[in-house]
Amino acid sequence: MPIRTSSIFEDSSNFLRNQFNDILLLSFFSAIVSVILYHFIVSAEEIDRIVNLAKEKNDIHSMIFWIQNLSRRDKLLIFKASLLSLITIVLGFTTLNSSLIIYLNEFNKRRFINSVQAIYLSLKTIPKMLILLILHILTVYFGLLFFIIPGVVVSIGFSFSPIILIVKEGIIPSKAILESWNISFRHFWKIVFILLIWTLFQVFLSIFSEKVLSFFNTFLKSLIHFTINNLFTSFVLIYFFRLYTLIYKNNLK
Repeated sequence: MPIRTSSIFEDSSNFLRNQFNDILLLSFFSAIVSVILYHFIVSAEEIDRIVNLAKEKNDIHSMIFWIQNLSRRDKLLIFKASLLSLITIVLGFTTLNSSLIIYLNEFNKRRFINSVQAIYLSLKTIPKMLILLILHILTVYFGLLFFIIPGVVVSIGFSFSPIILIVKEGIIPSKAILESWNISFRHFWKIVFILLIWTLFQVFLSIFSEKVLSFFNTFLKSLIHFTINNLFTSFVLIYFFRLYTLIYKNNLK
């Protein structure tokens, strides 16, 4: 049976709408993980300093010139904050991936659980998911060093690996990645479609945060930003889970 992109998109939208409360809680919890960790390991004084430095930047095109003219101390501060921000984002994203995919997998097996149960069940999978996502990030980073296309190809190849890691119990991250690569490129355009939408949403969310959320304090602004981002990322994960499920069923026939 052919797998239609429109059907997957519609099914994913319906699932998100029907299970919205649980998915919103998982998105919010993951956002809390990222934001609290960041504010815990980066002092309020450092955050205020970064905010004040950012106000001196006129536009995105002056970014390189702006950084070059910072003092050595401020450059180190920006580097430290950026690195810690990446770490907390990865930890939050790991939490979201593990808990949501477990939620979807249990739901697919007709074992209906709530968001709290999904978070509890995800605790034992978080270490493996963290390893997988770190491998993903590093590989995409090195791919982007050799122009954009290799980075995009790597992202497509990794698409199903988080789902495979949860669905196939006992599988190690490297094997989940290999299995994902074996099936991802057979459904290239279905994956590119959702990744393109996700990328456009990131641009929209950045503009929204800059224009609308600027009235909130840094903590609240970050929390709202991450929650909205996690909610849309959840939709993307639902799309990939639905696509993987259909692929698996077709292979059994």
